[in-house]
Amino acid sequence: MKTSQKEIVLATLPSAAPKERLQVVVQTSATGGSQIEVRQQSQGDGVGWYTQSSLTLGADQIDDFRAALSAARMVAGQNSAESSCRICEPQSAATLRVVRADSA
Repeated sequence: MKTSQKEIVLATLPSAAPKERLQVVVQTSATGGSQIEVRQQSQGDGVGWYTQSSLTLGADQIDDFRAALSAARMVAGQNSAESSCRICEPQSAATLRVVRADSA
């Protein structure tokens, strides 16, 4: 029997490609456990937005993932003065490009 989950979309990040985006979702189960899911989505004619692939993080992995993203930003040469809160705004001006997505 499948347990019911509640989902809250934390952010929707546009991609350089017009029919692609990333979505960050928190999922909470009926038993109180929660996890974060990062979804790579595409938009199809007649279908709408659908998930191509996803990455699920447990609550114990979030801090390490955040540190990895900060390191990636430094390696990419982005200015640390840029607002890190852009990812919290669903309709932000942030532009992310999906480099690789594995299908399920």
